[in-house]
Amino acid sequence: MSAERKLREPLQGQTGWLRLTPLGGLEIELYDYSSDAESWFGHDVAWVWTVETLEKLWEHLPERARYSSEALFDALTEVAPDARGLVRWLREKGAPVAEKFDSWA
Repeated sequence: MSAERKLREPLQGQTGWLRLTPLGGLEIELYDYSSDAESWFGHDVAWVWTVETLEKLWEHLPERARYSSEALFDALTEVAPDARGLVRWLREKGAPVAEKFDSWA
């Protein structure tokens, strides 16, 4: 059972990850190493979104999502396969999503 999954980002030069935190929350990372990031910031950048608890999400996910991290990741990536889409869905469902931007990734 894996505690992370690589996401399918729609834009070239970006990589996304979905992870479970040690306390049972969710972390979504988007690492941008595109030419746009280089143009705007002069280097790579990253966003990290965290949800401390999954309580508000279980009613929006299939029952199978509760059985393993792989099943949870499968259910979440069926909803949205990329980081920004997943964060948008989480917010729509009322999950408290914290955002951190790292301009020196």
